[in-house]
Amino acid sequence: MKVAANLCKGMREGDLVARYGGDEFVVVMQAESYQDVEGRNELRDRVDRLTIDRYQLGDVTLNYGGASVGVISSLPDEEDVLELLSRADAAMYEVKKKRRH
Repeated sequence: MKVAANLCKGMREGDLVARYGGDEFVVVMQAESYQDVEGRNELRDRVDRLTIDRYQLGDVTLNYGGASVGVISSLPDEEDVLELLSRADAAMYEVKKKRRH
């Protein structure tokens, strides 16, 4: 719940933050500034920073170093929603894979 709250606080009005799976979230936004690589890297870093926190789970404290963030972009009518989610999921797993090595 706290991850979702942190993400919502860090996004702009009009951006959509949704829980997609057990521990996966999707952020949907309209922004031309995220169409290039530099803009997507900036967004990835911002979302990553928003998830870094100390989380209390009952008697356990978890110092979480941040989420694996897969950022993609699309122009209107370029792809359907399921294709975009699939690409974002693949991008996220690439980040996870790199973190393991």
